[in-house]
Amino acid sequence: MATRSNRRNEIGFGVVEALIIVVVLVLIGLIGWYLYKHHQKTSHSSSSSSASSSSKASTSDIIKPQLSGIINQNGSIPSNYLGAVNGFDLAVKWSSLQPNSGSELDTSTIDAAISTAQTNHLHIFLNVESGQEAPKWVENLAVTNGRQGPLQICDNHDARSTGGTKNHCGLVPHFWESDYQQAYKNLMQQLAVKYDQNPYISEVGIAGCMTVFNEPFVRQGNDTSNTPYTNVQNYAMAGMTTSGDDACEHAQIDAMKVWTHTDAYLSFNAYEQWNGNGFTINEDYTESMIKYCRDTLGERCVLGNESVGNNKPALSVYSCSDMNGANWSKVITMARMYTAIKCAGPPIQLRSSTPAELTKEGLTLANTIPWVISEGAAGFEPPSGYNNSTMPGIYLSTAQVKTYNVALAANARPSQ
Repeated sequence: MATRSNRRNEIGFGVVEALIIVVVLVLIGLIGWYLYKHHQKTSHSSSSSSASSSSKASTSDIIKPQLSGIINQNGSIPSNYLGAVNGFDLAVKWSSLQPNSGSELDTSTIDAAISTAQTNHLHIFLNVESGQEAPKWVENLAVTNGRQGPLQICDNHDARSTGGTKNHCGLVPHFWESDYQQAYKNLMQQLAVKYDQNPYISEVGIAGCMTVFNEPFVRQGNDTSNTPYTNVQNYAMAGMTTSGDDACEHAQIDAMKVWTHTDAYLSFNAYEQWNGNGFTINEDYTESMIKYCRDTLGERCVLGNESVGNNKPALSVYSCSDMNGANWSKVITMARMYTAIKCAGPPIQLRSSTPAELTKEGLTLANTIPWVISEGAAGFEPPSGYNNSTMPGIYLSTAQVKTYNVALAANARPSQ
């Protein structure tokens, strides 16, 4: 029989054992609570990090609003039109930006324009001109065949269209050579680093393959005004190739991939394709490049043309279904091109031909701009002088500009 002392020992042992069990259970509970809270914190942090990353990923692809409405052809906007026009075309020569190979870009002209835009609530179409405006070091890049150095190309556009006497001539680099195309790509990379996220630079021009004017599909092949050799002879002596020119047309678009927030505008014309002895018009190629630009740059590719009104029949209205008709190839090339642009959809931007050309074709801005709007264009550059009330058919009042702004903006790509 157990003694009282033994029973006390047994009872004492039982109490101690119970206390130990309680302590262990409490410790287990505390550890479990700690692990649970730690997991919650980690999950929340991971979730927040993922949300933040997701947010950054979505904002990194945001494209600036499309430049729309009436766009001035240069930065010198008449004071009474400030508040009416929405932006301006800033033409900057490549030779001014980068006079020496490898040098830091001189962007003072662009920076001054941004200051003007900021003050006056405007947006900028940054139009970097190559071709005859390329720097000397680009003109003298090594070539793989043909004559070293730039070739002279002339465009007697004024004489052909309005009977004028002015002949536009310039020295043009070998744009069909790969070294040239790489130099242009490098230029775009440097500009994009500085301006792609600037809210006042709404649009940048694609002009790597231009010659005299900002029209990269024009080669002035039928122009015989150049002396002592014609344009065709100069191309031949310089080593022009069909494949090299095609590579340039694609490379100038590819060079715009670095502009991830900014629209890239390309002016289309019926393509002049080199055939070894001259040039052949190839509208099918133009339409293939409309598709390539959209496939490459997506909705950042702004389709355009800079000679609206220099050929009245080109302003005929066709539907997208007409493009599949048996007689479509017989329609004049400019009308085919305008229809292809319209059917590709926004963003679209067009520019007027000169006042003299409009007058010759019996056109006015009053009957040209409605056609531009019907084509789906969101932006339009009228000719210089649209603010001159003494120029009938060309003059636009500030009230008209504001009215057209609303109609044009309705065609703009939806803002993100």
